[in-house]
Amino acid sequence: MKRIFFFGDNLHGGGAELFTVELIKALKKDGYDIKFFLLNAENIRLDVEDVDIVDLSIQFNNSVLRVKGKSLNREKIEFLKSLEIKYRPDILIFIAPMSYWLERFFLTKNKYFWIHGDFFDFNIKNRVKFLNILNVLNILNEYRKIFLEKKGARILFLNKKIIVVNKDLFSFFLKSKLTQSVTFIRNGLPDIKFCKSFTPSIKKFDAVYVGRLEKDKRVELAIKFFSESKLTGCLAIVGDGSELYNLKALVQSLKLEKRVVFFGWLYNPQQIIAQSKILLLTSKYETFGLVVTEAHILGLSVVAFNSSSGVSEQFLTVESRIGLVEQDDFTGFVSALNLVYDLPYFIPIKLLKTYTMSRVLIDFKKNIAN
Repeated sequence: MKRIFFFGDNLHGGGAELFTVELIKALKKDGYDIKFFLLNAENIRLDVEDVDIVDLSIQFNNSVLRVKGKSLNREKIEFLKSLEIKYRPDILIFIAPMSYWLERFFLTKNKYFWIHGDFFDFNIKNRVKFLNILNVLNILNEYRKIFLEKKGARILFLNKKIIVVNKDLFSFFLKSKLTQSVTFIRNGLPDIKFCKSFTPSIKKFDAVYVGRLEKDKRVELAIKFFSESKLTGCLAIVGDGSELYNLKALVQSLKLEKRVVFFGWLYNPQQIIAQSKILLLTSKYETFGLVVTEAHILGLSVVAFNSSSGVSEQFLTVESRIGLVEQDDFTGFVSALNLVYDLPYFIPIKLLKTYTMSRVLIDFKKNIAN
């Protein structure tokens, strides 16, 4: 029986965190000995029954790829080393960005970074909107940040083993020539979700957004597109985050108070998703966005920006791709929303089973824990 250490940042309820918890449960059921170490185990909002969690009480500062703010005192380093000596793990998997900085303190040879997000934007044009002489200081500052982030990426990933969740990241790491190996494993949902779809006869909401209410998710676009579309019903917003106040102000300015409902973060958002007709995904970049498949299982059509290969590959039929919109084509998104509202599509469950946890386990045991 192999012993595996997982390392994460927290369990506040994000998609990657939910996937990790479900994967750990599946691995334990399959006979693996798993321990899950968190930098911060406060405010756990997921079902972690039977998951062996250890709170490391570690806080790293600064952005993910900046070396500054990632040091530990001697006492904490010795504690980490004692864990390795005590439990003698066969595999170490660092599953969340800040936890990557713990890897250097362990001697176990079989170590992996599982990349669930894209924080490798080294293109100056993506980081500075206006490249002109008046913006020269901002441009120089961004060049400086890019230099430091590239340095951090080399320190973290040079000659290391990487697991990625979409083909874009797979290509990025292959071309970078940084890593020792790159393995592609799609995310997956618990198998029980595929037993049958739950589609209530009454659809309370024309559209739904599910996810963090943060700037990179661009939830304000979901609200604006909804207001500009032909949809006359209500929009449900499930999630919380720093943009909540701004989003509520936007709803008020558009006079949509009676048509937009904020549910906050929900442990089980499936009930709200199932009572909706269309899922909206407006992120600037979504590494995988497994909520797309979850919506498809529940009988919804999805309208999403084509923000990564992880998102696009979940539109499994020709009919469904009417809901896949080129990135930042705002007019196209509204048009697709109107079209999907008139011509909803359906993806058979048998096609969606590409994204089961059983398939994740097969790939994991074949490539990682063989």
